Amino acid sequence: LCEVRSGSNTRMHGADTGTGGISYFEFIWTIFLLTSAGPFGFEYVVMGVGVGYSLMLIILFALLYSFPIALLSSELNSLMPANYGQIIWAYRAFHNVNPKLADFLGFLNAMNVVVFCMLRAAATPVVLLQYLTTITGSLANNIEKFFIVVAVVVSAAVLNCFQYSLIARINTILCILVLLPFFVTFVWQIPEIDPAEQWMPCPPMNWSLAITTCLWEMSGFEMLGNICNEIGFSSKRLYSAFLIGVAADVFALFLPIITSATLADNNCTAWFDGFFAVSYGKLSAVLQYSVAVGSVIINWCIYVAAVGIISRQIWALAQPFFAIDEDGRLVIAETEADVEDVNCLNTRIAINVLPHRWIGQVNRSGAPVAAVMVVSIVILLANIWLDFAELVEFNLFVYFVYFVIEMAAFMTLKYKEPSTHRSFEIPYGMTGACVVVGLLCLSFGTCFVLVLKTRPYMFLICCALNLLFVTYYFVAKKFCRRMHQDKIVQSRFRLFEDDSVYMREPAMAAEEIQPLI
Repeated sequence: LCEVRSGSNTRMHGADTGTGGISYFEFIWTIFLLTSAGPFGFEYVVMGVGVGYSLMLIILFALLYSFPIALLSSELNSLMPANYGQIIWAYRAFHNVNPKLADFLGFLNAMNVVVFCMLRAAATPVVLLQYLTTITGSLANNIEKFFIVVAVVVSAAVLNCFQYSLIARINTILCILVLLPFFVTFVWQIPEIDPAEQWMPCPPMNWSLAITTCLWEMSGFEMLGNICNEIGFSSKRLYSAFLIGVAADVFALFLPIITSATLADNNCTAWFDGFFAVSYGKLSAVLQYSVAVGSVIINWCIYVAAVGIISRQIWALAQPFFAIDEDGRLVIAETEADVEDVNCLNTRIAINVLPHRWIGQVNRSGAPVAAVMVVSIVILLANIWLDFAELVEFNLFVYFVYFVIEMAAFMTLKYKEPSTHRSFEIPYGMTGACVVVGLLCLSFGTCFVLVLKTRPYMFLICCALNLLFVTYYFVAKKFCRRMHQDKIVQSRFRLFEDDSVYMREPAMAAEEIQPLI
């Protein structure tokens, strides 16, 4: 096991210390926040296909998408438990095939991951504004709405300048308080449930909006890889944490939908964004305002948690390289303190997509502050230009690109590195992996085809976006020194042959990262 000494702190990276950081309970609530985080925004699904089909979609997504992707994410995160997260999955997998191919596919995967996560997070303030309107009655104008979004963005940026474990603790407490009214009201309304009357389909069906909103609600498991190096429990327990997160998503969506269906005058025409609060208001004004205020709070929590994850993805793109020991364990050196030595280093895989000096730094608490600022600005601009439907529908096509790459990366790792240590592995080896990937391709492929039929122009925009990424890649490879990956990796450390220790060259590192354009 490789040992990294950073300044006065010595840490065994790749080992499960089980102490400090994000607790098991807090991690489960973080999973919940980054996936469904309750029903807020799910009204769009009911508006599109009715209550009955909405409940069916929840079950199908949980069984055919959430559960398999949780298994896959558990294995990959236990194989690479670092704050690089899913950014390095493709880099590592395809490096076993061809380093140049790995560099290109890793770059394309990473860029689409970041865009998807940013647009997904950008939809959260939209839902927050809708429930804030429910509380206040109305918001004066677009300028007022803009400054509310600015307040959300700035507050999240400030909080993300601290350790992520602090964010997880705050979010855990708030989530529990917000979900209590839903459970109490469901128990209260059980005698009023009548599926034959309340769960009928509502034509015309808007399957495109329903499916993409479901994906928006129930995706996000892969993102948890970007905080796996900050957990304070054994990575062997990631699997159970993900499964509990899936169950929490299902219950947090099921109970409010069934309850609100008992309170709707007409389940085909009554639903709108913010309806959960309005419907609960028929029972009690206290319930209405508790749900509305809870939505504002929990969507703020979602946004704060998402910014923390995405900023770590941006940070990862600005790292020079990551290293793998000869036994397949990830060697993690994620602080900018002077690294005294790195032992038994074997394979180093370069990243260097963004300038390390500007974006790849962290503060004393380990927060990537510059990356947080970049994420906040981009999300603020997305909220100005795009509405909720455009955000979630376009994002399905962005997700498609890195979904294909990551499925291929996972199968490549299973084939090329079958014996590499994983603290969790999908049962039945390659057979189990094929079943999981097959279920994911079947479920997501079906969603993709259905949405493509109604939104082909969005697919074309996604193709244009990726063409822009490819153009940037090859232009940067030609003119930007940091993108000359093979040279950077070889010169970043020099080998002292007398004791076989790699030493960092700070002066050289600073010079190497300067772009030529």
